[in-house]
Amino acid sequence: MRAKARGVGLLEALVALVLLATTGVALIQWLQHGTETLSRLQRIEREQADREWALAMLQTKALFDEPEGLLTSGPLQMRWSTVGSTVQLANATPGGVAGPWQLALVKLRVELQREAQPSQRFSLRLLAKRRIAPMEIQAPL
Repeated sequence: MRAKARGVGLLEALVALVLLATTGVALIQWLQHGTETLSRLQRIEREQADREWALAMLQTKALFDEPEGLLTSGPLQMRWSTVGSTVQLANATPGGVAGPWQLALVKLRVELQREAQPSQRFSLRLLAKRRIAPMEIQAPL
């Protein structure tokens, strides 16, 4: 009869080593995937913030007078050009009287460039307006 074996056998040690290595590889892949996802989400969030900034800046522009232009703010540069618009119409008041504004829906092509990153290109439509009648100032009562 054989005596009882004591300790860990070679086969048991190899099985434990394979299980440990497999678990380690799976953990590293999981962490790498999480890091890549975080980087992608941060890039998308930055691009969205840049687009919101561009929209806010374009809404301050007189698009009838500036159909194209270039605006730089820190590392961000925006270039826009008008590619079409609807017919320019005077706005109407509820009483049917022509109002003081000339309005048109303008289609813009916008390019955003942040230093050392690929540029973003997109199109959007904005309401362009121009005052065509002088503003009436009423004296306080």
